[in-house]
Amino acid sequence: MLVVACTKTITYQVTYPPIKLPESINSTVIVHRLDSTADIMDNRKKNQLFHTAYAIFSNKLRNKLDAEVQITIYTDTVIAEKPFSKEVFERPVNEDLMNSLVNHFGKDLLIVIENFKVFQSHGFTISDDEKRKYTTVYVMTTISLYDRSVSLIKRTILESNREVDRGEFEDFPGLLFGPSLMRFNELINGMALELVDDYIERLYQRSEQVTRVAYSGSDFKGFSEMIQTGRFAQAEALLLPLTQDSKYDILMKSAYNMYILREAEGRIDESEEWLNKYQFYRNMVRQKYEVN
Repeated sequence: MLVVACTKTITYQVTYPPIKLPESINSTVIVHRLDSTADIMDNRKKNQLFHTAYAIFSNKLRNKLDAEVQITIYTDTVIAEKPFSKEVFERPVNEDLMNSLVNHFGKDLLIVIENFKVFQSHGFTISDDEKRKYTTVYVMTTISLYDRSVSLIKRTILESNREVDRGEFEDFPGLLFGPSLMRFNELINGMALELVDDYIERLYQRSEQVTRVAYSGSDFKGFSEMIQTGRFAQAEALLLPLTQDSKYDILMKSAYNMYILREAEGRIDESEEWLNKYQFYRNMVRQKYEVN
């Protein structure tokens, strides 16, 4: 994704509540709503990068959850070009199809991989003595759990990001060109594995320190400091008006910062809703300018 923006890395403590699973689980099946064989990226090498990362992610998830069966629903798959579109998030899994899976395989738990996305953004920081540019690499996915009655137990949005320093820069036009996503192949594969570990840990209550890359700049002045010092009400007062802005890039950035705010507050379900909105607005922004 080609978005030049000011960002700031912040760290805070989060306590995640456990995911409540059915009392008796004897067997599971993993359902892929995304056709991972489709051409997702804009060239062969990037497609290979995506397919490798997705295979690493899904295979580790299967092993961790001891799933006996994996199946891809091609007839109900996510549109490859829009894995985070509004239609995807609002469209429920086909209940009849899911019921047929339960009846056919006789499984107690359906683990549905709704989507998987790999992308990058470019940004910069300016201080009194230097100007530095960086690239942030993202890997995101959504996993939904269904029981034998095809009732949704929990939908979880997972995100991993890494900020890579690219050194100093002289002029702003140079910011429009970043390194190829292929340069971060090993990093992306490692982030895909981390998403699985993150998800498995979410099955149990846990507390951990997380690092996020928040949007800064004039519209979000002081936001990172507010989060770091626990001034959550002040951060909310700053962000809420921006979440009603008429520009998609402001809506995207404010939604992501709201995700950070709610997560820092421990309001995990709400934080995931804001991450959902961020992904939708990001899809709108990419119609104007994006490279994978």
